[in-house]
Amino acid sequence: MPTTNFSIGDSVSVALRTHGAKVQKIGQVEAIIPPYGDLPDAYHGEVPALPPSSQSTYIVRVPHDTGKGKGKAFWLTGDALTLQKTCLGCGSKQDADGLLACGH
Repeated sequence: MPTTNFSIGDSVSVALRTHGAKVQKIGQVEAIIPPYGDLPDAYHGEVPALPPSSQSTYIVRVPHDTGKGKGKAFWLTGDALTLQKTCLGCGSKQDADGLLACGH
């Protein structure tokens, strides 16, 4: 079963469906919405609303393929996310304690 407890700033692999095809993207957790919580005002108009959930949900930002702009935000349940064990900035791996040697 995938990890469903993420922290703001975690790098995560995101399972998305685009035109019927499943794609994996790498993004970063920007916000955590508690069970039955509302979408933060800053994301209204940017992400479609999810129905109320009995578990925490997450706002994850995925960079554009070009690397320009702020990327696209998604409101997802923890089931759609997997903790990424490599730093997006420099590629360093996590140690046994789950810490990145680079400090990112």
